[in-house]
Amino acid sequence: TQKLALENYESFGKNISRLTRNYRKEYAWVAKDKKQHRSKQKIFNNFWNEIAMNKGPVIFVHRQFLNPIRHPSVMDVIPFNYHEETHKIIKELNEKYKKTLQKLFPIYIDAFNFKTKCIMMKLKLEEENRRKLFRSRRPHLERRVRRFDGKIKVEPFLEITYMRNFSGEKIKKMINKYLSNRQEPLMHIEISEFLTRRFPSVATYIVEDLVKKLVKIHDNKIIQELRSG
Repeated sequence: TQKLALENYESFGKNISRLTRNYRKEYAWVAKDKKQHRSKQKIFNNFWNEIAMNKGPVIFVHRQFLNPIRHPSVMDVIPFNYHEETHKIIKELNEKYKKTLQKLFPIYIDAFNFKTKCIMMKLKLEEENRRKLFRSRRPHLERRVRRFDGKIKVEPFLEITYMRNFSGEKIKKMINKYLSNRQEPLMHIEISEFLTRRFPSVATYIVEDLVKKLVKIHDNKIIQELRSG
């Protein structure tokens, strides 16, 4: 609401209270005045109206950070319809792209190690210059490295996953409001930053493959309904 957006404007940029943190989890924006609120609200509504007016599948693509908790997922798929069909297709895609993902696995480990070394270098520079920018992250970083090493020993592979790390809960409210009657495939995909940064073409091929298969299922369903009708 306009009231909440205006009330939270001053504290939104500062992590100073539980109220602010809770606001960030639930709402899209703050505004310094009523004019700015109207402007942001217009953009927000136009975004959803534009999607609602266009036909075809709707895919919300986000980036999932390279985090040991999410291993071995390089792409987490969260469908809002065609659940069973999507789950089945993901299994097929994992088999189809198995060799590709196996080839990427050593590079994936290098990417994590490189990222870790960058943070370690920041810590070293901080200590040398007696600054406190990253010092609090050391225990977190050490846990992160141990967790990753443990994960890749238990699951020494990469795969496309089905709702393993994400649930789509945050976006469901808007989908129910604007796209509740949508028959075309609707999904949320979280793609690992490892793929999006280093192998975007691989990510594109996989997403296109997934969507094409779902669209074919949708089209066949429509054809069957027309014939039976």
